[in-house]
Order: sequence, then C-alpha cells, then structure tokens
Amino acid sequence: MPLLLLIDTTTTLCSVAIARDNEIISEQEHKGDFKHAELLTTFIQTCCALANCTLQDVNGVVISKGPGSYTGLRIGTSTAKGICYALHKPLIAINTLHAMAISASATLPNLPHYVCAMIDARRMEVYDLILDEVGRVVKKTSAQIVEITTYNLFNNAPFYYCGDGAAKCEELLAENKNAHFLPNITTRASNMLPLALVKYAAQEFEDVAYFEPYYLKDFIAGKPKQAK
Repeated sequence: MPLLLLIDTTTTLCSVAIARDNEIISEQEHKGDFKHAELLTTFIQTCCALANCTLQDVNGVVISKGPGSYTGLRIGTSTAKGICYALHKPLIAINTLHAMAISASATLPNLPHYVCAMIDARRMEVYDLILDEVGRVVKKTSAQIVEITTYNLFNNAPFYYCGDGAAKCEELLAENKNAHFLPNITTRASNMLPLALVKYAAQEFEDVAYFEPYYLKDFIAGKPKQAK
C-alpha cells in the first residue's frame, strides 16, 4: 500500500493531502489569497503529523502539474522536487484539469454526460479539458476563450462544468439547456489520488532534475504602476 504526499498549488487554493493506498488520511487547505509560499511547508508538516508519518515514510510525491497560476505552480513544483531530491523519492505529475474532471465524474450517475473542468486564465479565457461518462478525454487541455457557442459540439448529453473557470462563465454558459454546474468541485490535492495510483503502479515517474510544470501559456507579468 503506497503512502503518497499530494500537493496542489495551481490556483488560489493551497492544498496538501496524504493518502495510504486509496484513502485520504490527512488533508490541509487554504483558499482565498496566494499564501502558498507561507503555508505549504506548514501544511505538509501538519499532514504528516495527522497521518502519524514522516516524509521519509512517504513512497512518492504527487504534484499537480498544471495548467494554472504561474507563481502557484512554481511554488508547488519547487517544494515537491526539493523533497524528492533530498529524500530520493519518486515524483508523480498529474494534469490538474484531468484530476478535477475525474473527481467530478465520480459524483455523477453512470449515464451519458460530459464533464468540463475549467481553470480561470484571464478575462473570458479558461484552461479546459472535457471527459465523457466513461472517463475518456474528448477534448484535450487547451486555452479557450469562452463564448456562448464554445461547447455546442457536446449538446447531445448533459454537460457538467466545474472549477473556478466555470464559476466565472456561468451566466454565459447557463443559457444552454444541457448545462449544469458543480460549484463544490474545484482543484484540490485529493483529486489526484486515482490517477496517481495508476501512475505509481506503472512506475510512471518524472525526472526530478528536469521536470517543469505545465504552464500551457507563457508567463505575462503585470504592468508596473506609473509613478505619480
């Protein structure tokens, strides 16, 4: 039974969990502002204490690789890589949107449907990925400017949106009669466990030295304020 440390810092939610086999045994989260650098190490220590283990006991570190916030991804990735390098642990990387979509699908009836996981990018742009009811990826991760007709191709079945990108676009997308929203499904470390267990069993590990997050888009810094 693997003991896994899971880390997700892709959005404003800083989330850490420890899982033994297929059960989450400790979890810490904070949402609302970017305090990831301040909170992440503390959350990891707290999760270990609650799970009655040490980082040395962990069999692998699972990182939510993006897409998402550039700064958040850097913080989570550097922390995960540091642990793996120092303690000689394998690193497992999981697509953030795929993990969220899998989590959403688990709450739905086993009937034809689509799940669209969305992360806020900027303005009316999101990062999205779509699964069907059997968990097949029918639209790969992409940066998408959302319009009322964006997802019309999938109008033949109930279409479920989740993530902070969906909340931003809800008023626009709700005009489709097949649209449904899952406000409680968001990015979090525990979402990654099903996909992480598959990768762990297959020993599908990242090269710790060379692994980089999945930014999808280049970082664009905010414009500096003009001096008065």
